[in-house]
Amino acid sequence: MTGDKRRALGRELSVVARRWRTRLDERLRSLEMSQARWAVLNAIRHASQGLSQKALAEQAGIEPATLVRMIDALEAQGLVERCASQDDRRINLISLRPAALPLIEQMDEIDAALSRELLQDYEGEDLRALVELLRSLRSKLEQA
Repeated sequence: MTGDKRRALGRELSVVARRWRTRLDERLRSLEMSQARWAVLNAIRHASQGLSQKALAEQAGIEPATLVRMIDALEAQGLVERCASQDDRRINLISLRPAALPLIEQMDEIDAALSRELLQDYEGEDLRALVELLRSLRSKLEQA
């Protein structure tokens, strides 16, 4: 692959990711949610216990200052709660409240529908190869 094609790949990935998030945000708006809020709720859902704000920011890929405002909003909606860590009272652990689970399931369905719609013209092997490439790139970026 030439240098121009390698640079084009980065630009295309950036544009596709931004436009995909925009389409998902449009569809989540009916639930008064966004892709970023869904990512935060998902990170908490998949954790075995509450997450610190620092760990949550890393897992959701959100800047810590942005995350604080987002947690405030999610807490006001009754979707998450902050609790002081038993190990270190300076650390707040964020966990889901029961009201979040049905909402997350609705957002999962909206995401699945968008994915089906956008990827319907692509074959299984192409998608597997693309996912493997993206995971490899993400791993390299996370190590850097």
